[in-house]
Amino acid sequence: MVDMEIVDDAQVAYEAYRNHTGGISLASGHPIPDWSQLRPDIQAAWKASADALRKQIMCPVHHSLDVIGQLDPFDQCVACTRVERNELRIELRRMESL
Repeated sequence: MVDMEIVDDAQVAYEAYRNHTGGISLASGHPIPDWSQLRPDIQAAWKASADALRKQIMCPVHHSLDVIGQLDPFDQCVACTRVERNELRIELRRMESL
């Protein structure tokens, strides 16, 4: 499921990185493309980063434990449950519009 908010956040983060570096990769020194020209796997990596950051902001303690592998996978906080419910609502609306 791809939330448009995550895509937008991912693109905003990528474009901020691109603007900050003058359009040059700090790792390779080569020019980096616009968001629309990125391979799907690279966009997916930025989306995963944006999603992780959004969850960290929503519930910092819970997701800090998740990042370092100390979270019980069945333990979920109220904020995370709300985020998942919103994601399900977004997906249901998208499916209904098809």
